[in-house]
Amino acid sequence: ARSVPVQVDGNLFLFVVNGIEKGSAQSFSLAEGKSELTGGVEVTESEVGVDVKIDGVFFTSYQTHNGPKPYLWPIIGPSGTPMTRAFPMDKKVKGELRDHIHHRGMWFTFDRVNNTDFWAETPTSGKSVHEKFVSMTSGPVFGEIVSEVAWKTRKDAPIARDLRTYRFYRVPGARVVDFSIAMTSASGPLQFGDSKEGLFAIRVNEQMKVERKENPASIVNSAGQKDGEAWGKRAEWVDYFGKVDGKSVGIAMFDAPTNFRHPTYW
Repeated sequence: ARSVPVQVDGNLFLFVVNGIEKGSAQSFSLAEGKSELTGGVEVTESEVGVDVKIDGVFFTSYQTHNGPKPYLWPIIGPSGTPMTRAFPMDKKVKGELRDHIHHRGMWFTFDRVNNTDFWAETPTSGKSVHEKFVSMTSGPVFGEIVSEVAWKTRKDAPIARDLRTYRFYRVPGARVVDFSIAMTSASGPLQFGDSKEGLFAIRVNEQMKVERKENPASIVNSAGQKDGEAWGKRAEWVDYFGKVDGKSVGIAMFDAPTNFRHPTYW
């Protein structure tokens, strides 16, 4: 019999099981005691914000003060390859396009919140300011960061607040991030304008871009639409895959079924 670690979250017992085939079932018994299993997800404060390690190996940092918004960067895949573009945080990587300075790792923001642009980085754009960490959790199954962020105009007028939760799961051969966010108005109605700029995004490594002439990457969504055909379409998930440093890698993003207007547009 094999053992798997269990981590408690309120009334939930969370664990990850690898290798169950579709249509099959496995039974488990819950036992308290010392585990011989090692490893897990370690979440620790650092100079940039919070560092996340999985089984002792660096995965990502939650950057809280290196730009006009918080974001995850760099993101390192399970094979040790960087999954995100280095620019503009690191300007020393050769061959990277230096466009869209606001494309920072993996981030959450939106254009036109109460007529303030939080997407771009211009002298008139808004800013999302990290205010405090509510909690940080390390454990054998997952690690978690909960933080509060204030959305303000460039002149510091409050518009909104958010409570965001990043949960990082320890999954064999993969990296899993579960992101949830709750936004509230700072004063009066909170209005999101019509825009294609947002809401949750990742800037992939330059080596795995669809536009590359040699070894181009690919995009496919849950509806089977590919590359440019997937632009602006509704889908339950989108998968972006290609090669980085000669290794086949991919990033899949899923829209939670409980989200507003699921499935979302991509």
